[in-house]
Amino acid sequence: MQTNNLADLSGQTLDNYQIEKLLVQRKFSALYLAHDDGGDPVFLEVLAVTAGSDPDLDGRFRRRMRTLAQIKHPNIASVHTVDHTPDNHSYAAIQYVEGVTLAEKLSEWRESGHSLTIRQALTLVRHLADALTAVHPAGIIHHDLRPENIILRHDAPFLIDLGIPPITESVESTTRVERLDYASPEQRQGKTVSGRSNIYSLGIILYELLAGHRPEIPISSWDIFERSTLPKEVPLEEARPGLTVETYDLVKMCLWRQEWSRFDTANNLVKAIDAALLAEEEKKLQPETSLRFPLWQMGAVLVGLIVVIGGGFLIARRETPGDIHTPLAATATTNASISPAITQSATPQPDSLSAPTSAQTPSSTAEVAISLIAPSPGFEFNADDTILFDWYWPGDLQPDQEFFVYLQLDDETQPIGSVDSPILGSQYRLSVEIMTLNLPAGTYQWFVTLETVLADTALLHSEQQSFSVQAATPTATSTPTTTSVANEATLTPTQPAACVPSPPPEWIEYTVQSGDFLFNLAFQTGITVARVQEVNCLTDPIIGAGMKLWLPSWPATQTPTPFPTSSAPTAKPPKPGATKTPPPPP
Repeated sequence: MQTNNLADLSGQTLDNYQIEKLLVQRKFSALYLAHDDGGDPVFLEVLAVTAGSDPDLDGRFRRRMRTLAQIKHPNIASVHTVDHTPDNHSYAAIQYVEGVTLAEKLSEWRESGHSLTIRQALTLVRHLADALTAVHPAGIIHHDLRPENIILRHDAPFLIDLGIPPITESVESTTRVERLDYASPEQRQGKTVSGRSNIYSLGIILYELLAGHRPEIPISSWDIFERSTLPKEVPLEEARPGLTVETYDLVKMCLWRQEWSRFDTANNLVKAIDAALLAEEEKKLQPETSLRFPLWQMGAVLVGLIVVIGGGFLIARRETPGDIHTPLAATATTNASISPAITQSATPQPDSLSAPTSAQTPSSTAEVAISLIAPSPGFEFNADDTILFDWYWPGDLQPDQEFFVYLQLDDETQPIGSVDSPILGSQYRLSVEIMTLNLPAGTYQWFVTLETVLADTALLHSEQQSFSVQAATPTATSTPTTTSVANEATLTPTQPAACVPSPPPEWIEYTVQSGDFLFNLAFQTGITVARVQEVNCLTDPIIGAGMKLWLPSWPATQTPTPFPTSSAPTAKPPKPGATKTPPPPP
């Protein structure tokens, strides 16, 4: 197989893309930063070999990229174009994701001594596992899943480098190693990779996020044995004590050397992460004094209590005249006092928000705390950004319950939207454009409440987290340029705010329904996502129910039907009369 014979393309023009600089030079491809005709940044992934020199690799690259172009997922960079360069190198234009790699963040966190919380680490890996549930069924396995190929943006991690096909090459070494690599054992041995290979890589990443380092091999400096004979890695229980059994089992099920011993699908991995998240949240709510006993000890305690209580009852029965059943009352008191110890730990009731007129008792659905995910504390947004408020709550919403997101503004709180269904599992999201909030530059606190809509009462609230809004950067107004297209003068705006939707004559206005995706609508109307964005002046592929979009007219018998993929919940406006000011979280 031929390797890289591609010269640096920086500064050149490729079709309608102006290549700015080389970002990463890989063995079989090169990643560039480029800009399209409109000035928007994109990634260009250019295959190092030509179609003539390696038709197999070229064909697999193009097929994978075309498949990825049909997959829309919030944690996967979208593919816009697949084509050839003039000298027959295949390339793909990919959605530009601004951020830093997880590898850079891990290095920064090690130097500063910072680490993610358990919930943040599990949630980050959950995003990545959910992305794998979208690509694995399409036959796409990530060939090099490691922190360098994960970009962290404020709202979610992004998987990149999915288009390069796996290259079968053995990199197994007999030299002494101290830590496991992200590549699975079968991949390092040059065997065919599978979805379980990616699950192994995610297990290494999760271990590193929780322990601060990759899994270590417990060997001494004089060990000279081959890697296959080395003892298993140091268990996470030793590297990071104090986690739940569910979290330890989760990592262990990812890191088995035998491929068949790991989770069989990414979907099952997501379920295991959800179970670990729930267990960690419940553990956090347990009283520190709660005791945990093995089952045999609990049984012995119960037997002993029965004997003592039964003996006391007989004595009291013999000494109490008539039918006065005083010992029974004493028995009930005794059982109540020992119940928390017997049941390992009683679930504490969360603090409830009081209604304006009377105290409220939390609903049975509000027994687990609301855990905020994003934006992370202190994150900075630009004035034209969209904020994705994410939180986790493993309970079941009742039909009359909704989550409301609030901002703390000086001495008052302002509701900015509501959500009544999760985007996936137990994770909820509200998408809000900063411009619609009219927020000046500054730092703001946000929190989430669980409310009963009909009764207009708040049952539960989260803690507060902060984020910052930066002042808009003033830009000089430049004169629009005029280009001639089909004898018609077209003004090219220099700023997104100047864009005005310009639908062709045959297009109609369509109201976005719950569950619609931009990709689905484009696919069903026979056009590209880029064309829909261009006509509707969209800079973000995220759409919500109630939005108005111009689309080609639908056939008379057809109604838009979303694909069976998860979607973000519709952000509802604050309910009428929602001027109440709930007590801010402590």
